[in-house]
Amino acid sequence: MSLSSREFAFFYEGLERGELLMQSCADCSSIRNPPTTMCQKCGSFDWEPVRMSGRGTVYSYTVHHYPPLEGFSLPHPVGVVQLEEGVRVVAGLDGLEIADVEIEKPVKVEFIQRNGQASFRFGPA
Repeated sequence: MSLSSREFAFFYEGLERGELLMQSCADCSSIRNPPTTMCQKCGSFDWEPVRMSGRGTVYSYTVHHYPPLEGFSLPHPVGVVQLEEGVRVVAGLDGLEIADVEIEKPVKVEFIQRNGQASFRFGPA
């Protein structure tokens, strides 16, 4: 397995188990997303997966209208969620009605299947 595959494999394996995982630097404990080879804060190459609470708030969002994406109904909201742990993640907000999406709305992770693959989205907290 290449380093790049290792950096992302843990995330998808976590989704299969119903866990939202991020990289945590083994030296300074900073959490990072998306996965990277090196910690941006201290330069360490050592990291470990850490489970996120799955709770957060909508930091920003948009509504996707086109082109169609397999596994999504159109239109659907997509957002940047600020997790309790301080890291942000881009994800579908299709667990919410579009009219209910707003900045700072509390949300929680929902583990789903999209096209036969483990995935996640955010819905109401």
